[in-house]
This record gives sequence, C-alpha cells and structure tokens, in this order.
Amino acid sequence: MIFQVLGEVLLPSEIARAPLPGDFELAVPDSTILRYPWNAYRVGLAEEESADPSGRAERFLNMLMNLTRTHGHAGDRGCFIMKLQGRQSVKGEEFQRVVTTLANLGVVRVEREMIYLTAAYEPFRFSGKTTRGQRLIADLWETWGPIVEEIKKDLRD
Repeated sequence: MIFQVLGEVLLPSEIARAPLPGDFELAVPDSTILRYPWNAYRVGLAEEESADPSGRAERFLNMLMNLTRTHGHAGDRGCFIMKLQGRQSVKGEEFQRVVTTLANLGVVRVEREMIYLTAAYEPFRFSGKTTRGQRLIADLWETWGPIVEEIKKDLRD
C-alpha cells in the first residue's frame, strides 16, 4: 500500500503493529519531515513532468493559441500561417516539420495560407499568455504534454 502526501501530514508517534517491509510506504516530498517510526517507510515522491515555459515547443503552442481567432472568417479558430511563422522562433524547415506533425496529430489543419485549430482540440484551448484566471498549457498538460514531446522531435535543440 502506498500513500502519497502532498500537503502537511500529522502522524502519531507510535505504531501499534509495524507494517511488514513492502506493505506500507509513505510517498512524500523531500521537504516533508518524518519522525521515527515513520521515517523507515519513506519513499521519494515522483515529480510529475510539467510544462517548461521557456521551451521552444511550449512557446510555439503558446503563440498558436494567442494568434488563432474566430473573427474575420467562419468556422474554426485560425490565423495566417505566415503571421504565426513570423511571431515565434521556429523557422524554415523546422516550422514546416512542426506544422506537419501538428496536422498529423489532428491538432491543426492547414488550408492555403491559413492554419486552423481543429474542433477536437478546441476544448483544450489555453491562454498563451500568463493571464490571471485563464488556463495555461500546464493546466492541460495531460493533453499537451505528449504533443510537446512530438514537437520536440522536430526541433534542433
């Protein structure tokens, strides 16, 4: 049995019957202090992978979310592909590879000079800016994390 503790934990100073080795573990952050007899059951809490706001793939997706709009055209949110290319650091062949990867994953579709966020990913839209009260990429990391990993394969970092 494994218990993960993210907040403060108060444990009694005695154990009526000590658990057998491997039967009981306390997964707590390194900053949590455990005292005897609980320290024998401590295991490190695995840190979840999260968004790197300075990563090129994350910045690319942030800019895509910032620029795609519904005004000026009907249907899905979109923007001019050259505007997206000009507003972020992924250029040339890298840009084409990233857009192709996103299209193959079903995140975007490209029609002539426009790039559109597909309806399937509209519910997972986030704010590309750090705006209070708005969802960020880190809030939807279960959805965007695997996509970021695929984009990273296309980038020369």
